[in-house]
Amino acid sequence: MVTRLFVIFVFLLEISCSQLLDNAEGPFDFLPATSLLPASTPPRIILADPADGSLGISPETKISILFSEEMNQTFTQSGFSLIRDGSAVGGTFSWIGNLMIFSPNNKLSDPGMYIFSIGKSKAESVGGVNLLDDYRSRFSYSTDLNKPKVSQTIPANGDVGVSPNSLVTVKFDKPMDKLSVFGAVSLSPSVEFDIPNTVISDNDQTFQFIPKYPLNFGTVYSLSVATTARDKSGNDLSSAQNVVFTVGDDLVSPDLISITSTSVITNFVANEIQVQTGFNRDDVFTLIFNEPVQPIPLAGAIRITPSKNYNLKQISPTNFEIRFLEPLDPVTIYNLTISDAVVDFQNNRLRKSYNYNIKTLGDSTQKIFLLGIYSDAAFLNELRSDQLNIISPPLTPCAALANECDQNLYFRFCYGESFGTCSLTLPANGQLLLSSLRLTVRREFGQAIGVCQEYFENPVNATPAPLAPNITAFGTVAKCLDKGSTYSITVKGGSSGIKDNHGNIMDSDRTILIRFPNI
Repeated sequence: MVTRLFVIFVFLLEISCSQLLDNAEGPFDFLPATSLLPASTPPRIILADPADGSLGISPETKISILFSEEMNQTFTQSGFSLIRDGSAVGGTFSWIGNLMIFSPNNKLSDPGMYIFSIGKSKAESVGGVNLLDDYRSRFSYSTDLNKPKVSQTIPANGDVGVSPNSLVTVKFDKPMDKLSVFGAVSLSPSVEFDIPNTVISDNDQTFQFIPKYPLNFGTVYSLSVATTARDKSGNDLSSAQNVVFTVGDDLVSPDLISITSTSVITNFVANEIQVQTGFNRDDVFTLIFNEPVQPIPLAGAIRITPSKNYNLKQISPTNFEIRFLEPLDPVTIYNLTISDAVVDFQNNRLRKSYNYNIKTLGDSTQKIFLLGIYSDAAFLNELRSDQLNIISPPLTPCAALANECDQNLYFRFCYGESFGTCSLTLPANGQLLLSSLRLTVRREFGQAIGVCQEYFENPVNATPAPLAPNITAFGTVAKCLDKGSTYSITVKGGSSGIKDNHGNIMDSDRTILIRFPNI
């Protein structure tokens, strides 16, 4: 009884192997035969084809693995893999006894190494014993497994002074697959190659790429050859190549060495902090650089604020003139900027941006101010603009019995930046234009008592002789002013008012009030 229990225990321990055969007849025919108990010797791989390290195998090759004993097909197949370049190759299995045959779905004609392996943790015999060791084998369709290398580039790494019209040459140590090379070679910053006209020589080992446009002066380019370039056997480039070169040999930034104007002939290139004065409305500015610069980038690098349109005229490779298409406004501070977008002919940028504050206050560009309105040619009796003028003088005396009076008027102008500092003359011969003098007389209060309507006599030049040839004063007479009525007399300013031969104007109108007492 004890023996029977022991045998049953052994049976239960090993029943999981599930390989049971008939044990023939006998008193213990209900137990499995001892020959059915699992073997203790692990299965081995006796032969594998292709053998490890095989080269030049047929694309039609099937993978064959012969085991030392009968294998559990399902488990063993799950432990098999065929890999190329990190990707699994699909296929189907078949068995002839202990021989497993794997038939790939596609021909094994891709370049590089194929690797097939059997994992010992999954492959097992029908007796449930796992493979003794992992198995791994490498083989190749190609007989050439040497990866190509870049043997030379033109330009070479570190080259300086490369011509902008250069070809880009890449030489390999083996004949290469053309399409893969086309896709692997590039320039940064991006340059488009004329691929159809690429010159290929030396048995497909030398490739001369033709840029569609000239390379840019002063630019550092990076030539890259990616590992996707393959030789004719399908081997990828051994390592990516990166070559850096510089177009042109001038790496020195240009500089602005002089800036002057028609009125300010002293070079003020270094005076960027303080406001520069002495400029006139029609000034032409001259820029001089220490080497030739490109006109188009220069034109885009100039800014004037408040905005004024201008033309850029090239006098020489280094000298340029800024000519404004409309006069600048008088007594105005403009900001003139020449940015570092200026480049020389090898694309070196200007050393720095230049920034100037220029004031249009010159010998011919100043504001016009009405110094005063007088009732006498000697400019002694001034009519006030801050109060009603009713006393004589400064009013012109009027006959006691008259209903209407005449008022002598003398308008004296001056030039300057402000009223408090203005001068009676303009250094550049200021000639106020009589045609620009606009006067109005209007009854503001009171009733008309006379038959004559108010008007002005024709104005005349009233500038004192010592101030000639400047013309800065005019005289006229306001006629038929009714006694007891208040009149406004206005001198027009602004763009439609008084101006001189240099285009200077008075900013605003000036008005006085007069009334002849009714006595």
